[in-house]
Amino acid sequence: MGSRGAKQHLVIAADNRHEPSNTPPIKLSDDMSVADALAVIVEACLAHYRSNEAVLVATRHPEALHQIRVALRRLQSAFWLFKPALRDSHSRAIRREL
Repeated sequence: MGSRGAKQHLVIAADNRHEPSNTPPIKLSDDMSVADALAVIVEACLAHYRSNEAVLVATRHPEALHQIRVALRRLQSAFWLFKPALRDSHSRAIRREL
């Protein structure tokens, strides 16, 4: 399926630069590989982060900062959950930065 196919399973909330957004829904399927599932989750976390980053920069809304923190915690949790599948030095460096 690859990363390109994984993107088809990602549902991103509408782009609204004035209101903080909650976590977008994540759709996984039984036939996805571990790599595809991780890609979908990471993409959702990054989309959640980016949408709230724009709101925070534009409005300094405290809920946007909260949602950014939620996105980063979810990303960190995803890397922890998928840790057995991520055993290379690059993934360890990413986890340390989170």
